[in-house]
Amino acid sequence: MVLKGEVMQLKIGNYNICHCGDYTNRKDTDPVWVQKINVGAMADAIKKLDFDVIGLNEVYFTGVNQESVEQARELATLSGYPYYANAEGATDGVVTIGNAILSKYPILKVEKVKVPTIPVEQREEEGWYEERVLLVADIDVLGKTHKIIVTHFGCIKKERELIVDKICKIVDMEDVLVVMGDFNALPHAEELKPLYDKMVSCADYVNNDEFTFASYNPYQCIDYIFVKKGVQVESYEVCKIKASDHYPVMTVLKIS
Repeated sequence: MVLKGEVMQLKIGNYNICHCGDYTNRKDTDPVWVQKINVGAMADAIKKLDFDVIGLNEVYFTGVNQESVEQARELATLSGYPYYANAEGATDGVVTIGNAILSKYPILKVEKVKVPTIPVEQREEEGWYEERVLLVADIDVLGKTHKIIVTHFGCIKKERELIVDKICKIVDMEDVLVVMGDFNALPHAEELKPLYDKMVSCADYVNNDEFTFASYNPYQCIDYIFVKKGVQVESYEVCKIKASDHYPVMTVLKIS
């Protein structure tokens, strides 16, 4: 147990794993890339990063497709995490995809908060629409409970606004330590402003402006870790590991 006044480090990361599609050997000059599912290679990358807690995006869950095994369970087993949780999101009837979390510490409670997509008759922007889900987890870190939200925003601005609104309502009502995920938006995008007002971007905390996507030709930052105001960020890093099409992001927090 962490006693009152004691401080410890917590190493937290987020990784869009692109359903364990193997991008290890992808080059920017490859005109077409046929993704091969490689759970083992992704597990190796996660094990090497050695996070205390890691959020995962674009995770496949059990379906009729033989490749859609419960990837969070497999990754937890192969990379040595005793605790994991899923939050299933959209499905096309063949594959279900969503978010997950792996943890070295006990996961006490998990809430799956659905964020519906925009009704067809209200869609003003061309693009891919999809129901999204927030994974809200309570994690026991040596006797103290910390709430962490893992998310994956859509490619449509209006959808991102809906997710930001849902997250901000949770942050207003509860003591949220971390919000992290693939936000599909550039730093300080207009639709992210309410979240920037309530929490602190770890990248901003250390003045890190490195790109997180694409791993084979980095050109933009769309993956983030936000922490509650007042928490000390000891370090933040974009980890240059090429297993997925995203780079994982990592922060070390000092918590009491």
